Amino acid sequence: MTPDRILALFALLGLAAVALGAQEPASSYISCLNAEQSQDKQTVYSDFVSGKPVRLRLRKAWWSEKPARVPLTVTTGLTSSRLEQLAHQCASWRGPLSAAVYLVVKGDGKGGVGPEGEKALADAADAVATFHAKSEVADGCQLDVSLLYEVVADDVMTLLLPINTMRNYALLQARTRLVAMIDVDLLVSSSLTDWMEVKDNVDYLQRECAAKRVFVLPAFETPRNPDAAAAHRMAEQAVASDKKGLEALVSKRLVHQ
Repeated sequence: MTPDRILALFALLGLAAVALGAQEPASSYISCLNAEQSQDKQTVYSDFVSGKPVRLRLRKAWWSEKPARVPLTVTTGLTSSRLEQLAHQCASWRGPLSAAVYLVVKGDGKGGVGPEGEKALADAADAVATFHAKSEVADGCQLDVSLLYEVVADDVMTLLLPINTMRNYALLQARTRLVAMIDVDLLVSSSLTDWMEVKDNVDYLQRECAAKRVFVLPAFETPRNPDAAAAHRMAEQAVASDKKGLEALVSKRLVHQ
C-alpha cells in the first residue's frame, strides 16, 4: 500500500464514519478498505516478483468497546496461527492494541475462493471472534483486531507473508495519535502502561513525535531453553521488572539483547 493510498484511506474512513452515523465503526473500516480492493483478482508469483502492491481483503474487524486506558496503541501483524502469542502480548499490555491477522487462501481459478477457502475463512473468523470476546472481559489490552486474507493463484505464494503490509494495516486501524509497532512474539514491559498514565510523559512524547522524532524500545530475549515453560516464566519475570531489576537479570545472563 503506497503512502498516498494510506492517506486517502484515512480521509475515506473519516467520511465513512460520518456517513454511517450509528453504524459500528468497524463496519465503516471494513467497507472503506474493501472498496479499495478488487474483489476478483488473485495474486500470482509474477505480481510478487514485479513488486506489485499486495491485494488484501478485509473479512471482518472487531473493535474493543473498552475505553482506552492510555493514549498509545501497540500495533502488530500476525498470521491466524499465532493467536496464542497475541494473547500473551495482550495480557502484558494494559493499553490499546491494534492487530492485523493474515490468512492466505488458494483461489479457485475463477476469482473466488471456493468451498475450502470459504470454510478456512469462516473458521478463522470464528477463532478471532472468540479470541476478541475473551479479551473484552479480561484485564488486559483494549483489542482492535481485523482479519485480512489474500487470494493467491500460485502455490508458492502460500509460503510468503506480507508482514510489512500487515503492519501498515494495524497502524491504519489504530485509534490513538501515538503508536508503537511491536512484533507479536514480544511482550510489553508492565512499567510502560504506568509511565503512559502520567500526563507529563504523554505530553513529552507528543511534542517529540510532532517534531518528527521516533523512540526505539529496547528488546530483550531469554536464552534458548528446552523447557518452554521455564523460558516463559523468565520472560514474564523480565516483563514485570523495573529497570534496575532488568539490569540484574542481564548481569546474570538470564536475559540478553
